[in-house]
Amino acid sequence: MSNYILLIESTTTVCSVALVKEDEVIFEKSVNEGYSHSENLACFVQQAFSESDILVSDLSAVAVSQGPGSYTGLRIGTSLAKGICTALNIPLIACDTLMSLTFHPIISEMVKETSAYLLPMIDARRMEVYTAIFDEQRNIVSPVEPHVVTEESFLHLKNKPVLLFGNGANKLKSVEFHNSNIQIIENIELNARFMLFEATEKFKTKTFEDTAYFEPFYLKSFQATKPKKRL
Repeated sequence: MSNYILLIESTTTVCSVALVKEDEVIFEKSVNEGYSHSENLACFVQQAFSESDILVSDLSAVAVSQGPGSYTGLRIGTSLAKGICTALNIPLIACDTLMSLTFHPIISEMVKETSAYLLPMIDARRMEVYTAIFDEQRNIVSPVEPHVVTEESFLHLKNKPVLLFGNGANKLKSVEFHNSNIQIIENIELNARFMLFEATEKFKTKTFEDTAYFEPFYLKSFQATKPKKRL
């Protein structure tokens, strides 16, 4: 019997869904239209089954990107994933958002040719990013943390190239880093299909979350903003 896993990515402005069978992506849809998750995410899930000719009841598990990232985006993706898992009585898998970014095809090709530090970055407003440091085998060198980027950032990473990528890295082009090994790789966006490796590995090892109590990894507390006054 084949194992089908639904992958849900809603951490940033990217709204993305993929359906995988074993190690093969059989459906994928992704848009980056601002925070349109409440309008699009459930529709993409329905489309995944209608276009793949797969029944929802055929699902073996649901994997959701756990963050860090947008509070609202994470809540929407997590709520949908938990709802499906509860209704079908199937396991919930949480995937590391920053790890997923390292599986972008451009990054994967680059590390085939050279060893490097991988620093996937999620925008955390102003000059702050959420980041972690991985080596080229995707082993964690330094765990996820919020980081205020300055010219002196990552000076300790000097023995090989340092690749910065993700929507948090796009805003750093104007920074004159003192570490000459730093390279900014632009236009690297999240996609649900990048969760495939971690999701399938966790399914094989039965590394599942408690569906009722699982919460996304926000890293920061939610901060409400006051609506602008009408003129």
